[in-house]
Amino acid sequence: MVSLESLFQNAILVKHDKLTLETEELGKDAKTSQVSEAHISQPSCTAIQLALVDLLRTWGVRPTAVAGHSSGEIAAAYAAGIITFETAMAVAYHRGRLIPILKKMHPQLRGRMMAVGGSKEEFAPIIEGLTEKEVRIACYNSPSSLTISGDEPALAELEKICEEKQLFNRRLVVDVAYHSHHMNLVAKEYRASIAKLRQPVPTDVRFHSSLYGHLVDGTELQSNYWVDNLTCAVRFSEALQSMLEPTGEHKYGVNMLVELGRSSRFSKKLEGTHPRSLTPPPSSANEMQLRRPWSLPRHCSSRGLLLTLAPSTFPSRPSNRCY
Repeated sequence: MVSLESLFQNAILVKHDKLTLETEELGKDAKTSQVSEAHISQPSCTAIQLALVDLLRTWGVRPTAVAGHSSGEIAAAYAAGIITFETAMAVAYHRGRLIPILKKMHPQLRGRMMAVGGSKEEFAPIIEGLTEKEVRIACYNSPSSLTISGDEPALAELEKICEEKQLFNRRLVVDVAYHSHHMNLVAKEYRASIAKLRQPVPTDVRFHSSLYGHLVDGTELQSNYWVDNLTCAVRFSEALQSMLEPTGEHKYGVNMLVELGRSSRFSKKLEGTHPRSLTPPPSSANEMQLRRPWSLPRHCSSRGLLLTLAPSTFPSRPSNRCY
């Protein structure tokens, strides 16, 4: 089904507890596949990301620094060597497993998410003034891009205000309010489910946390970290800014970014991201001489996975500090 190198194929065939991620599921059409359901999509997307990391390793591509967006931090931690493949899959599996349980235990919940164009300074007062409650800023994607998450009535009110003010807004195709107060309802069980996993280990790969928005030691990625990763806001923009900060003799922490995702949506947001210490800031990412040659897709279709990357993309040069 998936016409990729054998290592990549084998890594997708992951078994954990009662869930088996089979390539047959990824090959079903949109009407019959459950791949968009959280208990399937979460571990399957993580498995594919981990497989891509393994594939890159066979090509001699290893990161100097990593950052992940939301659950993407799981794959980032694996890429850095901080957690094992098994631990990464367990963290992802239980994260997805608890969403159907959340819906069953709290059928009255109406959670939604929406992307908006603007800054915290623009949207915080608007959110504070909403009549309906409750929504919050769930993700700081870039200096001019946010994700709002929470209760459907409040999100609908915010959506109307955005239309009136002609502010960009787009509903996400999810029926769960990730990174909102809704996730607190499963936090205790999630913590208990992953409490006994193998401990994280420190490595020489810099881990720029999108939970905290700055560089952290790998040993901090305990069970509580992954719970907070689900319940708290994603500070991806700050994490990326910290990754670009000068390191040693280098003007920037990295000079190449490789995005493991279904599109290049985050790399495109680099236009407004620059090291905090750089004054004045560059007018564009190009002035920082950051190379963004490829995005590794994780999109699943009836024709399987497409991997549009070749080993020759990454010449063996010490100066290529990624991802």
